[in-house]
Amino acid sequence: MRTARLEDVDGVGTRLRRIGRAGVLVALLLVFVAAGSASAGSDPVLGDTTPNVAASLPPFLPVHHLRIRAVLTANDDGSHAATITPAEIQTLVDAANQIWAGGGFVFDFNPVYDMETRNDTLLNNDCSVVWSFSGGFPQATCDVQPNVEERERVALDDQHDNRITIYFRYGNSTLECSSLLSCTNKQATGAYSSTAGHFVVFVSGSAGSTALAHELGHYLWNAHTFGPAPATYAEAAQDIDNYVEGKAGYTPHPVGEGANVFDGDAARVSDTPPDPGSTLWQALKGDACANARGDGSTTITVDPTSGPHDYLLQPDRTNIMSYFKGCTTLPHTTSPQQRARALYAIEHGNRNQLVCGCPAHFAQFDSVWSSVYPPGATTIEPFLLGGRPHLFVYRDQGGKLNIERLGDSGKGLTTLSSGWLWNDSSPHWTAFAPFTVSGAPFFVAYDSSSGAVKTIRVTSSGGIDTLWSSNWPTGFTGLLPFVQGGQQFVLGYNATTGDVDIERLGADGTGSTNVWSGLWQSGYTSFVPLVLNGQPWTLAYSSGAGTATLWRFNAGGLGAQAMWVVWLGKGLTSFAALDRGAQQRFVAYNPATGSWLADRVAPNGTSVTPLDATWQPGFGSWSAIVAVREPGLWYLFAYGGGIVQTWSILQ
Repeated sequence: MRTARLEDVDGVGTRLRRIGRAGVLVALLLVFVAAGSASAGSDPVLGDTTPNVAASLPPFLPVHHLRIRAVLTANDDGSHAATITPAEIQTLVDAANQIWAGGGFVFDFNPVYDMETRNDTLLNNDCSVVWSFSGGFPQATCDVQPNVEERERVALDDQHDNRITIYFRYGNSTLECSSLLSCTNKQATGAYSSTAGHFVVFVSGSAGSTALAHELGHYLWNAHTFGPAPATYAEAAQDIDNYVEGKAGYTPHPVGEGANVFDGDAARVSDTPPDPGSTLWQALKGDACANARGDGSTTITVDPTSGPHDYLLQPDRTNIMSYFKGCTTLPHTTSPQQRARALYAIEHGNRNQLVCGCPAHFAQFDSVWSSVYPPGATTIEPFLLGGRPHLFVYRDQGGKLNIERLGDSGKGLTTLSSGWLWNDSSPHWTAFAPFTVSGAPFFVAYDSSSGAVKTIRVTSSGGIDTLWSSNWPTGFTGLLPFVQGGQQFVLGYNATTGDVDIERLGADGTGSTNVWSGLWQSGYTSFVPLVLNGQPWTLAYSSGAGTATLWRFNAGGLGAQAMWVVWLGKGLTSFAALDRGAQQRFVAYNPATGSWLADRVAPNGTSVTPLDATWQPGFGSWSAIVAVREPGLWYLFAYGGGIVQTWSILQ
């Protein structure tokens, strides 16, 4: 194979296989900036019913055909079913094609082949009702995690991965309660999509004719044209003053650039003007869609320290990525750079899957946050608690354990608990294996010297309970958890001898039964858990040899078969496992060279292939990397030398 090759281009490391027409829009790539992972939010879609779009631009590029897959959803019992008709969907698609015309792509929709209905409450609502009874009083909250993950699962299966999956759903993320212990999702009036997600969420009935074109713009890597959305003249003036003077979290800017505070997509395209949003226009003009003489601009006077300055605001109210998208009195269109950005997403980004007819191959790692963190951690394991990403951070020296919650969008750490797992008279834990019981996070802790083992449960508040203690054979240098047939197993491996034991854990996380013992090759230093075609596998890697063996576990945990050996290169010390639907992926790091691998594993376990990955370089030398899951999105978390850093993973 090879060792990762990372070339720095404009501050972004790249290893990119070109797909489609080489060199297309090279000049326009100067405006391309990593898209990030933030959702576009929920965009209002109800209102206009008559298309009013700008005249189609003449296509100047070969056309890619992007197939729409309309999924009309209902709850499990058939209630709250989508009512939108095929003709209404066709109107939405036709309007989108006119608005995005000239971009080198068209949206295809045939109701005979491109529609389906699904009775699935998770698909039909933006979140699931969760009840808690703290203080003896029932409280309802809404958990988005199972709904987002179900939508991702369907959108990435073999029937949907090469199409733009659009869910015409009923419920949003707001609850309405008719009585005690009776809460349901409120009917949605907005839609949303994102650069990183693999689906579009829409309303279940008729909608404004341009609304889908807006959401498809987000799906194809375009942002809102607006930034802050002031409601009054005074708020607009304050936003400009903050931007110029460096207040409210802004860095100072030249006085002549004050209007740029409203340029919400400036990091992505440079040919859309600052846009203060439709709310301000409604307040100043009496109608956000007013189209008489003088209605297209307004002047805001601000008095910064350098003296009074007038700012002329002329938003492009015809731009589909603005919130003037519902104005029937205005035509709607897109800018050349917005169309170029969408085409780049199709030809070179994560939307290439729509047209390439090949296994998914793209990954983009965008640095989102870094900070200092106490040194000395020897084990970092990711897990989910309450649907949110958390980290199990253990320091062998002193036996201190922290449970950390990773903040939204991969930013920030909050310590939920901090304590000690051992004292002078107890085992020094050398390996850990995460697993779940009924969705709750558990860990096996193991001491190589004594063979002591125990199971630990993380409580809902982030505390630690020890449930069971026993002894396993001594000498294991690594543990690997896996699930087969609904049962939890843990493999123990001795790198010196190659000895392997497989233990089946009790259903409640307590107790274990040895089901198999045997001998593997010695020298493995890392194990990557995999699930291929629904069955547990592992990639076992030897840092000294530079090779990895793909093992498939036998039924009942009764050993494993070595299926393939692959060269990865010597010196890799840390691996992070992740997935893109059913496709299994991993990232690996070599601290001696500072190089990275980002690879995918073939579904039959007979090959490992480099991803076409772009990378923003890290700030340090890492001792551990792990992949953590936020609903619908993976992040890479790295630790080393008293520094932590996260990257969102666009794939």
